[in-house]
Amino acid sequence: MFGFALFNFKEETIIKEPFNIIENYISILNLEDIKYALPAIIFTHLGKFISDYIHNKKYQKFTAKEIMFKPYVRIFVQQFVVILSFFFIILDNNGAGIIAAFLLITFRLIIDLTLESIKENSSTLDFLSEKLSNEKVSKEEIKKQLIIFTE
Repeated sequence: MFGFALFNFKEETIIKEPFNIIENYISILNLEDIKYALPAIIFTHLGKFISDYIHNKKYQKFTAKEIMFKPYVRIFVQQFVVILSFFFIILDNNGAGIIAAFLLITFRLIIDLTLESIKENSSTLDFLSEKLSNEKVSKEEIKKQLIIFTE
């Protein structure tokens, strides 16, 4: 509904009422560009699932609960950027899309590069696990949690 409300600020929009969720999704799915973007997104995620999870046998390293219920940093970043972009849209309709795209790309790049540096057998992982370990949690447990966190 939050996203639909954002699109409702412009005069010429396919979203008439943010609370009509089913009608809004139908309108969006009928857009010309979505017919190309949605299959690409599905194909990309399916490919990532096959290459990262099945091919690399991550199901042997982590339980489903560890993977499904971990904090997903990228989602946090996307929500942060959407909320921040909302203010740009309210204050200034011109150029808000470019500002939002720039913020999303910049924040995602910084977060993704940071998370990419925390991989198995990396010096960053060793450094962080050394700093975060204490008498309650071992260095190896911290390493495992960091690897799950960055998946």
